[in-house]
Amino acid sequence: MLSPNELKDVLQDAFVFTLPLMMVDATRTKLTNTVTANNKMAPINQLLHASELVDATFTDIVTPNVDTIYSQAFLDLKEDAVILEFPKTDRFCTVQVLDAYTNTVTILDAAVFEKDIEKFVFYKEGFQGDLPEDMKPILCPTSTIWVLIRTICNDKADVTNVSAIQKKMDTYTLAQLHAGTKYLKPDGVYDEKNNFVPVQRILKMPMEAYFAYANKLMVDNPPAKADAPMLERLAQIQVGPGLVFDKQSLGEDADAMWVSILTNIVNYCIKNSLQHMVKNGSWAYYGKPIAEFGTAYPYRALIAIAGLGANPVSVAVYPKGEYDVNAERLNGANAYVLHFEKGQMPPVRERGFWSVTAYDSVNDLLIDN
Repeated sequence: MLSPNELKDVLQDAFVFTLPLMMVDATRTKLTNTVTANNKMAPINQLLHASELVDATFTDIVTPNVDTIYSQAFLDLKEDAVILEFPKTDRFCTVQVLDAYTNTVTILDAAVFEKDIEKFVFYKEGFQGDLPEDMKPILCPTSTIWVLIRTICNDKADVTNVSAIQKKMDTYTLAQLHAGTKYLKPDGVYDEKNNFVPVQRILKMPMEAYFAYANKLMVDNPPAKADAPMLERLAQIQVGPGLVFDKQSLGEDADAMWVSILTNIVNYCIKNSLQHMVKNGSWAYYGKPIAEFGTAYPYRALIAIAGLGANPVSVAVYPKGEYDVNAERLNGANAYVLHFEKGQMPPVRERGFWSVTAYDSVNDLLIDN
C-alpha cells in the first residue's frame, strides 16, 4: 500500500512520462484540423508548407526559427505505410523524423541526397505489406510520426526559391501508390473545438481525461523496451497501455496532488534536467541526449514544453541567454550589447548557419516587434 506522498510521486512520474506523448498528439490534432492543406495545417499524411517566415502570430510550436521555413506532416502508420518524396537541395534542408514521444528516429539531409528526388517509405514494426524496392525504408517505433522539415530562407526575397523546393515534396500512402491515386489528396475534417494552443490544452485537462487518453495513445504508440521499469511503476496507479485509470485509487487528496504537479511541473523538470545543460559563458544550451532522450524522462518533458521538436545536438544547438555578464536577469528596461571576440563567431558546418532570436519569457514564443 503506497502512502499519499508515494502516490503523488508516482502520479508525477506518470505525468512526466506521458507529457511528450500528449503534446505530440495535441499538436497533431491542431495541425491536422483542416479539410484541405494550407500554409498552417494539413490533413493526416499530407504536407503543410509554410509560405513565409514566421512572426509573433505563430503559436503552434514554441521557440520557432525566424530564418527557416517549415514544412511538416503527421503520419499515421497504424494501417499503412506512408511514402515521402523529397528533392535534393543546394542549401540547408533537413527532414527530422520524430516518434510519438519526441525521440528522433532519423535525420535526412537533403543536400547530400544521391538522386534529384529521393523516396522514403515509413512503416511500423509488424507491417504486413511489401515495401517498394526502389525506396529507402524507415522503420518507425510508433504509429504516429511527425515529419518536421526545416529549409533555410535567407530573406523575404528568398521565399520564392524555398517554395520551388517545397513543390517537389510529396507524401502519400502505399495504398494510394498502388491505386494510382497518390496525387488525389483526401479531405480532412475541421472541428472548431480543436482550434487550440497545444500546451495550454494539455495543462488544462482534468486528470481523469488526461490519463484515460494517454493510456489509449500508448496502445498504438507503445513505449520503448527501456521504459519497462517505469511502466511497472506507473501500473500502480493504472497508467500504461490499455489500462483503465481510476482517480479514486489516489485517495481523497487526488485533485490537490494534480494541481500541485501541474503548477510545479516546469520547475520540477528543470531541476531534474540540470545535468544536461551545457554552460558557455552567460549562455547555456540543452545538451545530449536532447531529441534522443532514452529514459531521461524529466528532460524529455521539459523539451516538450519549452522546445517541442528540437533537433539533436548532431544537427543544432540552441544556446539561451537569460542573464547578462553580471548574472543579472535580462530586462527590457535595459539596452545590451551582444559581443563576440575576434575569431570567436559561432562555428557552423558546411551549409550551416547561426542566428539570434528573441522570445518572451512566459511562453517561449516570438515577441511582436
